[in-house]
Amino acid sequence: MDSDRVSEGPSRPWIYDPQDEDLLSHDGRWRQRRRIAELLRILKRLALRADLDEGALSRLERKLARQVRTFAGAPEIGDRMEYMASLGLTGPRNRLALEMSGVIGRSNAASLPMRFLKSQDGKVCAEVRPDNSHEGPPGCLHGGLIAALFDEFLGLSQDDLPGPPGLTGTLSVRYIRPTPTDQLLTLMLRSAEVEGRKRLLKGELWAGGQCTASCDALFIQPREAG
Repeated sequence: MDSDRVSEGPSRPWIYDPQDEDLLSHDGRWRQRRRIAELLRILKRLALRADLDEGALSRLERKLARQVRTFAGAPEIGDRMEYMASLGLTGPRNRLALEMSGVIGRSNAASLPMRFLKSQDGKVCAEVRPDNSHEGPPGCLHGGLIAALFDEFLGLSQDDLPGPPGLTGTLSVRYIRPTPTDQLLTLMLRSAEVEGRKRLLKGELWAGGQCTASCDALFIQPREAG
């Protein structure tokens, strides 16, 4: 990889979602959900990888079963847009997508949280840090997860484009070299074009100064009902 390409990595980033605090100030439980989700992610990894004996695993299983019974039957958040409206929130669709997404949701224990940023020169980027519970090949991030991360990252990057966002039409990922786990990874938006209802976006995934994967994605705006 040429040195001038490496220098294009993000620098002096800041949080890309400037209205994030609106949600947290309306309902502080989302701060708690984020902390709980992070603890559950750590527990998930330890339960998968820690070399525990059967007795320790049995005790953990019983404790978790008690917690499941405690929360069973509690009311649940349904439609995200309806929930936002009930809090008096309007605006970017990523307000709750970044919280509840099964791929990158910060309050979703099953996800790989993504932090959206902008580089010093204004390029959209994001950071993720997978661990060894996200492996495909030993020590490397699962290729299917890479595709899912691109889908979420590029889909949400449409917020900088005019008009309503499109839905994923096609997603083509080129795996250049293995992507390591247990390391901070950066996704970069390289280009975004609008052709009528079509949105064509290109992105790259970087690890340790090397581009490990690239993606071409086509998003299509739904036709207006009528």
